[in-house]
Amino acid sequence: MALAFAAVQPFLNPPYNSPRNAGLQLAPPPATLDRMKLSVTVDRDEDGMWVVECPAIPGCVSQGKTKADALKNIKEAIALCLEVRAERGLPLTVETRQVEVAV
Repeated sequence: MALAFAAVQPFLNPPYNSPRNAGLQLAPPPATLDRMKLSVTVDRDEDGMWVVECPAIPGCVSQGKTKADALKNIKEAIALCLEVRAERGLPLTVETRQVEVAV
């Protein structure tokens, strides 16, 4: 079960209007999905559920009974979270980095 707050809508490629087409009633091109690769964290909670989080998208978390279910669910949650962030005019992702520490 993905935890998110909106229906999935495809992200459209850049606008299809141009000065050359000014005044013409053109049908929009078919929607195409852009692809993003995002890192996720995978962990088990105290009840044995798999919990997956996308650190680059604040609040984007999902879970599943199996690791495969959790990974499938986070993909849906990411799409929904990106849509909500776009609708609200927020940056789609926040910066994440890796740091080196002595252990």
